[in-house]
Amino acid sequence: MSLRLLQTSICPGQTHGTCWCSLPVTCLHSPLSYTGYISRALLIHFAEALYSIHLTSKYGITDNLTRFKWFVQTLLFGVFSF
Repeated sequence: MSLRLLQTSICPGQTHGTCWCSLPVTCLHSPLSYTGYISRALLIHFAEALYSIHLTSKYGITDNLTRFKWFVQTLLFGVFSF
């Protein structure tokens, strides 16, 4: 499908206007609709990375460099798994 066809397709279950559809079941009103999902996912993964610092101290890892590496690893793998 071309982008032009996707831009003008009617959303399933909606009777007004056009939207951006990639699959019949997936419908977004604009590509910017992903912004909220991405920012929430980044926030969640950042919180998860902060929690990894807490866990490393809980399990007796006291070296700051090692704890930082755990933070970075958790953040990068979490964000790119999205």
